[in-house]
This record gives sequence, C-alpha cells and structure tokens, in this order.
Amino acid sequence: MAGNQETQNGLLRAYEAASSLFQAVEALSGGLDEFGNSALLEIRTEASYATRRLRNLALLHGVAPAAVATIREMGS
Repeated sequence: MAGNQETQNGLLRAYEAASSLFQAVEALSGGLDEFGNSALLEIRTEASYATRRLRNLALLHGVAPAAVATIREMGS
C-alpha cells in the first residue's frame, strides 16, 4: 500500500521524532533518582514501541527503506 508524498513525509518525520525521543531518554537513563529512572524506563519502553510502529507504518505506506535506514543509522 503506497501513500501520497505528504503522508510519507509525515510518517518519516514522526519516525525520526520518536527515534530522537528514544535516544534522548536512553542518554538520561541511570542519571536520576529511583523514581526518575523508573519513569524514564517506562518512557523508553513506550518510545521504543512507537518507533517500531512508525517505522513499520512508514514502510507500509511507501517510504523508501533507505530513508528509514538513514534515520536508524543517525541514532547509532
């Protein structure tokens, strides 16, 4: 199922934002008190799930796999 260019661009931007959130939370992990670290773990889990779902939606709607891979590489 291919999407229009606007949909593809939106999905790619959403995927990039979710990936960035995941990476930011990863960087904070372990640096807070027990309550803060627990909250970060929950946010990290949800961000990971959102990232995977948005990646899959982007690919399903015709975003080039290379574009998705580029975002993944930027986060590495």
